[in-house]
Amino acid sequence: PREEYIAQILERFTPKFIKIPSGHFIIGSSNPQGLEQNKKKISLTSYHIGQFPVTNDLFELFVRDTGYETDAEKVGYGTVTESRCMTNVDPVTGRNTVTLSRGITEKISQGANWRHPFGPGSSLENKHNHPVVQISRRDAIAFATWAGKRLPTEEEWEAAARGPDERLFPWGNQWDERLANLESSGQGDTIPVNYHGRQSISPFGIFDLLGNVMEWTSTVYRQGQAATGDKRGAPLYILKGGCWASTGVVTAAARFIEKDLFWSSTIGFRCVV
Repeated sequence: PREEYIAQILERFTPKFIKIPSGHFIIGSSNPQGLEQNKKKISLTSYHIGQFPVTNDLFELFVRDTGYETDAEKVGYGTVTESRCMTNVDPVTGRNTVTLSRGITEKISQGANWRHPFGPGSSLENKHNHPVVQISRRDAIAFATWAGKRLPTEEEWEAAARGPDERLFPWGNQWDERLANLESSGQGDTIPVNYHGRQSISPFGIFDLLGNVMEWTSTVYRQGQAATGDKRGAPLYILKGGCWASTGVVTAAARFIEKDLFWSSTIGFRCVV
């Protein structure tokens, strides 16, 4: 049966789902910066979270099985972020070239989508184990539904990252930019989801939680009592984890917000069940 086939494929390609036990967790910050919320204690029932973000390989399986077309493919463009330090491969010589610019820029690029993250001419070559990008929240939900999963809430994501001891970063309380793919890494792009190894994991054994890609959650951003939306009133959703273009210190409490019909070369997701 088709369900068994999908289960076998998922078992082969999907990272393990790690159990987060029921319990009390501390989230937020005692000294909130930016959009961070005040420190608070929450109670969660047990759930399982993907050990890694969803990769290009796995998303390709989903598309092959369903014929799904992402929002970026439907409209014909994506948002492309370029950091100050971009590493490119010269198509003629095959050599790596490094481009330096004044700052981080975002632009709309015709033809940018998950297969071509930076627009025409870019590809997924040697990126099978990188997190998929150019994914709207709606695309992420479509994948999760196919896989029998869902998107995490902000609380679930943060509890999995910080563990029972309310650490600031998955690896502990000391900032170490070598354990996350951020703008300071100089990659200017995604890297494999297991690149930083076991020293970067959370207490529960979850990889790639800070840097690389911002990850969608199912949590609506609220300011005061009213849900804050864009000018048309579309709700804004919380993303977690920072990305390869993030600057400065990114804690597990950090929050980023976008409307669900937004996608870029810095946004991916992981699932829970």
